[in-house]
Amino acid sequence: MLAMGEGGRRLESRRHQRKLRSPPLAELGGHGGPPHEKFFSGNRKPETINQKPETPMKLLLKVMKALADGNRLRILRLLLDRPRCVCELQRALGITQPSVSKHLRILEEAGLVEKERSGQFIDYRLAPAPDSLDERAALMGHLIPWLRDDPELKAFSLRAAQIDRRSLCSRPGTAEPEAGRILEA
Repeated sequence: MLAMGEGGRRLESRRHQRKLRSPPLAELGGHGGPPHEKFFSGNRKPETINQKPETPMKLLLKVMKALADGNRLRILRLLLDRPRCVCELQRALGITQPSVSKHLRILEEAGLVEKERSGQFIDYRLAPAPDSLDERAALMGHLIPWLRDDPELKAFSLRAAQIDRRSLCSRPGTAEPEAGRILEA
């Protein structure tokens, strides 16, 4: 929509003015596809082009925040026993699958757990320290005895051992696993 302003100047709509002010996609490093494809991967936070390596302080904060939740500590306790799939952790914790996945993502980003993919199935386990000088190894060295010896977590682990993985991870009436699960060999 065009209008005439003072002195015969053309006035353009605000919408058209915004289009004129925004830089072309090529100037932003675009590639012709949807603008979010270059900067996002899955549901993760946006990635920057010049992402700096994590400082020791940021890593420490990430690890401490990951350990500051009771459910995440319970997950670590269960993973001390053996690798587990999301459905086992969900049943043991009594929370929804998206909540379990979020806790696992936070623990994984802190470098405390890792996932192992086998075809379309995923198992989670405690992550080995990258090297003996890594601070996470020292922190986990102090944390593991607490997780093993705490009476509440010990009882929780014993109850979780009663969970039958095969019945959780298979469809009713079949021996085929559901998508996103791993059956023990």
